[in-house]
Amino acid sequence: MEPNVSGEVVQKDKSKYLIATIHLKNIGISRIPIQNEGSALILYFSETGFTALDEPYIMEWNESIPVSIFEDVEQLESGETIGKKYLISLPHKTPPAIKMELRIVAQEFEWTATAIIIS
Repeated sequence: MEPNVSGEVVQKDKSKYLIATIHLKNIGISRIPIQNEGSALILYFSETGFTALDEPYIMEWNESIPVSIFEDVEQLESGETIGKKYLISLPHKTPPAIKMELRIVAQEFEWTATAIIIS
């Protein structure tokens, strides 16, 4: 399985939205059953704003919000690729960065992909 996630923050009037794009590709030779339970797009928001520092700083992430994905997909055939876009409204006080973690669960296996976007 080859998962991929990307995102873009757009603003309309005073509201901000995340356009999340997810692709899954079954690169194996067997069909993969997708479990809805445990599979999700999880959004993490940066803890603080960016400031100029003398030393590198690794961003801390707090609040996480799981978003259900691929609820209508039961399995992925060998060589099959699927993709979906999700429009997610963001809080009015949107933090400066969002980490998107895609988690796909199938029986005893789990695949993840991560993207970080600046909002």
